[in-house]
Amino acid sequence: MKTTHYTHPNQRVYRLTQWLAFILMWVILLTVPLQVTIAIIYPPAALFYLSAIVTFTLIAPLILYLTTTPTVSVDEHGITLHPFIGSVHQIEWEHIVEIKDYPLLPRRGHEVNKRLLTGRNRYQEAQGIMLITPRLPMLHYVGGFFVGEYGRKIIALTNRTHTDYDHLNTQVVKYVGKASL
Repeated sequence: MKTTHYTHPNQRVYRLTQWLAFILMWVILLTVPLQVTIAIIYPPAALFYLSAIVTFTLIAPLILYLTTTPTVSVDEHGITLHPFIGSVHQIEWEHIVEIKDYPLLPRRGHEVNKRLLTGRNRYQEAQGIMLITPRLPMLHYVGGFFVGEYGRKIIALTNRTHTDYDHLNTQVVKYVGKASL
């Protein structure tokens, strides 16, 4: 079988938002030591310790955004992740432990404004699945934390972040089912 690629539907927006999230993450990583330094040098400003902790926790949603829904390729051996920033990562089908619905998508009826802007006939309800696998890089624990799968690594495949989602979903379910036999 040939390899099928599933990219973001709007590549320009994807690249722009990925770069902005990456730059913002590094800005945060640079400001935390500065806040701690200010707190050490100027003791009456001890609240800078607290602000450094709060600022550092803001990295988690950025890591979630950067890692959870990468571009993917699918073939009979497994799924290959092509993150915008970072290295390509291959996951074999038998290493996917579980498939679940992706809970971070908007629920039915929560996107009234989007449906009005796109039109009733063109609007598509958000759909997505998440793949739970221990073979992902460490940063994917953040995604597991946000979806309630504490201590597990996930990636998500959605119709908002991947072209031809229905075909992708069918292929993943078929291959993971074969691997579990």
